[in-house]
Amino acid sequence: MRSHDLWRGAATAARRSVLAVALGATVLGAGAASAAEKINIAALTFVSSSPLFIAKEKGYFADEGLDAEITFFRS
Repeated sequence: MRSHDLWRGAATAARRSVLAVALGATVLGAGAASAAEKINIAALTFVSSSPLFIAKEKGYFADEGLDAEITFFRS
């Protein structure tokens, strides 16, 4: 068997794999329209926790289908 034929077979298999992954992502993504999953995040009242608040304000959690509630606690 020539190496050209081997490469053609590998390319076909790769295309089929990519197509299968894309199809699977489409099917799984169809269920994403359901209600947002509620999560609770505990955060210290330090500046180091600010990325959590920025992410919530910018809607990053909502974009991922999460309804995030941030609760403060003391160490």
